[in-house]
Amino acid sequence: VLFRSSARPSEVERRQLFISYSHKDGEWLERIHTHLKPLERRYGLECWDDSGIQAGDRWREAIETALARAQVALLLVSPDFLASDFIHRSELPPLFQAAAKDGLEILWLPLRPSSWRLHPEIETIQAIFPPGRTLAEMGEAEQDRQMVAMTETLQEILLRPQIGRAHV
Repeated sequence: VLFRSSARPSEVERRQLFISYSHKDGEWLERIHTHLKPLERRYGLECWDDSGIQAGDRWREAIETALARAQVALLLVSPDFLASDFIHRSELPPLFQAAAKDGLEILWLPLRPSSWRLHPEIETIQAIFPPGRTLAEMGEAEQDRQMVAMTETLQEILLRPQIGRAHV
């Protein structure tokens, strides 16, 4: 369900969920945030996506800081996600580098049918559920069940001891 490196974690504790998505998939992001709310309350999970960047903020620095603090990254994969030059150049490389070097765990959700197999980094990671059928192709109750499975996977990650990681 997730990508984990056997590499030693960095000295910075990663306590945040970094959500990478296309703005065209904003409605999915809202639904996912609804499912993540219990994890925020119970475990103090900090969910980060760029919708919190305000006018006047240094957006590139905000993204870099969030990437550096992430314990887990969630990729919301769709054709728009895969088409985004910004995601391809600025978000995915540091995420996959942190996975290899620092133990960042990467999960992905297949939102809509896409050419994810053409992206070697994504192809090597097991999706939260088999990507043969995407969330968009499911009924609402089944979509919710898959998002519950995502939440349970994140809960498992949060409950793992972060051995060797220093507190910030």
